[in-house]
Amino acid sequence: MLPNAIYVPLSDKVAEALEAVAPLAGVRTEQILAGILHPSGANNERIACFPGRKRNEELSVKTRPENIIAARDALMTKVSRLSNLISARRSCGAPTRPAIS
Repeated sequence: MLPNAIYVPLSDKVAEALEAVAPLAGVRTEQILAGILHPSGANNERIACFPGRKRNEELSVKTRPENIIAARDALMTKVSRLSNLISARRSCGAPTRPAIS
């Protein structure tokens, strides 16, 4: 068990599964950075939307930018909180380098 690991599920299904078993494994929800799109070619348009490289009106009708933007905003909030937690640990002398999984 890696108590300070950060988990990055690359699909909604993996994120759901990880969030379901996290409490059983002693993983805090702050450690799960769900919302990052899987880097497959099928996701190119969604990936371009995620950081704002492609505007909403340029997307195909199959792409739902509101879902992508909501996931991005939630992820950014979680990363900001994680950053604040690491800064707080640094100020009190606790280990600051979380393991990456």
